[in-house]
Parts: sequence; structure tokens; C-alpha cells
Amino acid sequence: MNIRNYTIIILILIMSTTIISCNSLRSNEDNEKQELQSVEDNKQLLNEISNIRNEVQTLKKSIDSNTNTTNTNSSLPNPNVLPSIADLVEVTRPGVVSIVISSTQNTFFGRQDSEGAGSGIIISEDGYILTNSHVVDLANVITVSFYDETEAEAELIGQDPLTDLAVIKVDKSGLTPLSISSNNNLRVGDWVVAIGNAIGLKGEPTVTLGIVSALERELAIDSTYLTELIQTDAVINPGNSGGPLLNLDGDVIGINTIKYVETSTDGIGFAISSETAYTIMQQLIQNGKVIWPWIGIGAQDIDLQNIDELDLNVTEGVLIRSISPNGPAEKGGLLANDIIIAIDQKPIRNVKELQTLRQTGYLSIGQEITVTIIREKVAQDILITLEEQPRL
Repeated sequence: MNIRNYTIIILILIMSTTIISCNSLRSNEDNEKQELQSVEDNKQLLNEISNIRNEVQTLKKSIDSNTNTTNTNSSLPNPNVLPSIADLVEVTRPGVVSIVISSTQNTFFGRQDSEGAGSGIIISEDGYILTNSHVVDLANVITVSFYDETEAEAELIGQDPLTDLAVIKVDKSGLTPLSISSNNNLRVGDWVVAIGNAIGLKGEPTVTLGIVSALERELAIDSTYLTELIQTDAVINPGNSGGPLLNLDGDVIGINTIKYVETSTDGIGFAISSETAYTIMQQLIQNGKVIWPWIGIGAQDIDLQNIDELDLNVTEGVLIRSISPNGPAEKGGLLANDIIIAIDQKPIRNVKELQTLRQTGYLSIGQEITVTIIREKVAQDILITLEEQPRL
């Protein structure tokens, strides 16, 4: 029996004993001979009622105590309290810069000058800045504006269109870097803050607040296919590209890259995961480019059509459609129509998971990997030594 039902029963007993007491009092008036005995009985009943009342009071205190404990231990936040990000903004804003580029392009009408704007994240005290590749692409001059309203020209250290990331550097020291999280542990519904140079407005950067709407999104932009994207409803406007997406601890968990623009959509922006950015920015600083490991295959996901055409006995994996001449796959013995189902015993269910292994730094040049394939419905392991991906 729960506490609430127990309380109701006790209250019914109190009412019943009170009625009995009243009836007893009436009977005393009619029968003088039993007066003394009735008085004693009434006293006893009143004492019992008083005891029950005390028990009810004790029980009520216990219920209130349990209720308070439950509320204190609840993991759910108070729905009436929204997070204040003022302190976070004050601490992180000096690590965000505005980037303006000028470029000259040859057109049908002759040489034309143009300008573009974006944002960047200071990643070292000695002037390295992380931004989007498309922000600085084709730039002749890169001008960086800092929180203290000073400016400096930057040089391009390296860029990687495949992940839409770039690193530039200014000749300054004593800057305030932000922390790029290599393991962001994000969950859908987490609060996030976007900071950037929205639409090139002069003055302090624009700050917007939102949540993580989805994880591991994929998006094709022109010739670039971005994976492992964070979707957010924090407003990302033109000029925000290259700026940070922060958690409430002030860590960079994403690099804002694009707002999805359709007449029927609203509140959909994307950021490159900091886990991807962490690996890429280190290579750009060290090598001026990203040296991608290469297997040397053309591949696609398994679908119902090729399951039927090739009489496959699996429904997940990566179907090899072509083999690059003299590449690692050909040297190792992989063939067209082989199905990759694992690499080093890590399950590979689709092309996305194969790309993720590469982009998160698990695969490296010169590394020997065990590729588990299905060939003619039989599983086998093949050793492949990865090479550097040729540049077009």
C-alpha cells in the first residue's frame, strides 16, 4: 500500500471515530446512569483521535521529505531556467576572429576584384587560426580582425577542400586560443553556442544559442561531400563560416560551415565535428596539406539492385566497383565485386564508415591493414599496405 492510500484510510478512521464519539455523547444525555462510564469512554476515544492526528502529522512530514529528496535527486533540469551564456561568451570571444579576403579573378569581362568574409578560431598563442577552406579559397589578401580591434594580414598555411578546413597564420603572439575538443561526447539536445562574423557586421562577433539537432549528418556541397556533420538550430548566417560551435564548457565542438537554405526550411545549420577538425588541422600545420591514406578502389554501398545482380549473400558492406591500376588494392589482390565487410576486425557496413576511418585518423600511410572481404560468398582476409593518395 502506498503512502497516499494509507493517508486516506487514516483520515476515514478519524472521521469514523469522531462520529462514534458524537453518538456516545448523545447517548450520555439520555442515560444518566451510564454518564460516568461514557465520559471515560469518550476520553479514551479523544485520546485515540489525538494519537491518530499525531501519526498523520508525522506521516505528512515524511511525505514532504520524500518529495523534496526526489526533486533534489532528479536528473532533469528545471524547465523554467534557461542557461545564461554571458560568462562563456566573455571568456571565449577573444579567441574568435573576423576574416576578410580579397581576390582577383579573370572573367569574360576581364580581371575583377571581389571580397568575402568569414570567421576563424585562434588555435595557438603564436598566431595559428583555423577556418573553412571555402572562406580563404582563391584569396590574394587575407585580413584578420581581432577582439581588441587590431588587424593583421595572414598567410595561408594549408587547406583541405575535402573537409572544408584551412589553417592560416598571423605574425602575432600572446593570443587567446580556444580548446578544440578531440572527443566531444555530444548528445542530441545538448546546448550549443555559435559565435562568428555574421554577414560581415562591424564590431563584436554575433552570438547565437541553440541545441544539437542531430549528429553524423552528410551533405554534398558543390564537389565536396562532407560527413560527420553536427546539425544545430543555433543560427548560422553568412559570415559565420569558420567560427566555433561551443558547448557550455567553452570547448569548440564544431566549426560552423553552412546554413541549409531552402524556402521551406528554417533553423538548420551544420558544423564540422571537432573530432575531424582536430586531426585535419594538425596535418595542415605540419605538412601544409592533408596527406590522405589511399586504398585505391572505387566503391559503393550495397543495395537491393546489386544484391540481385551479383547474387550476394550479404546485405551490408562496401562493394568494390573498380580497382586503381598499380594501387594498394591491386597490389594486395583485391578484385572488382569483392565486398569489404571489415578492416582490422572493425565492421564496415557502408562507404561512410570507411570514410570515417580515414578522416578520424585511424588509417595512415604505410599502415598494413587486414581487409576482410566476401568473394564468391566466401569470407577471406587480405593484407593491404596503404599509400598516399595521388593529387589530381
